[in-house]
Amino acid sequence: MRKIVGFKIHLRAWELLRRAKKAGSPLEVSQETLENDLDRIAKSLKPAILFETFGVDDPDQKNFSPVSGIAYSLILATIGEISSPLQPVSVGSETLVWEMALDECRKFAVEIINSEAQKDSCELSPVSLLLTPEIVAAAVKKMDGSKIGIGFQDGRITPLLSSVAALSWVSKIKKKKSKPQPVREPGAETAPAES
Repeated sequence: MRKIVGFKIHLRAWELLRRAKKAGSPLEVSQETLENDLDRIAKSLKPAILFETFGVDDPDQKNFSPVSGIAYSLILATIGEISSPLQPVSVGSETLVWEMALDECRKFAVEIINSEAQKDSCELSPVSLLLTPEIVAAAVKKMDGSKIGIGFQDGRITPLLSSVAALSWVSKIKKKKSKPQPVREPGAETAPAES
């Protein structure tokens, strides 16, 4: 099991602007102001990830693995508990900032998992967020989320700015196509008889 805490998160202004526009609430703020605010916010977060890869024989594979494969990985990610309002760049952008920060945590874990998967000639399925309370609770217990301060109480993950995700390892090795054998006429292997 891998645990990484305190790594640097990059919150990009252009990404927040894109998300806000997609959500139908474009931000009316200069990119420079936005970059300064996001840098300040990123420094105040306490990112942590916990991840592990389990083989095909793992009894929980059907509950967690997004697609069938030779293995699957579970990722627990958090940006910690926000003790005081950080006043994100504009009203309504707070949720987008937290989502973006959690995405960055998961991407950090996926990059490490992907490098391990490539060594085993595997590719990864898209990341699947686990949202069903029973599945989230089971994942937090299986991974011992307390190692990075993640728990499950009153039907929800704690701290709230945390997530559980899974991805599958799919083998890239394909069966080699057999080379077609040349068609030989009967008796072609024998030398012609001399007369």
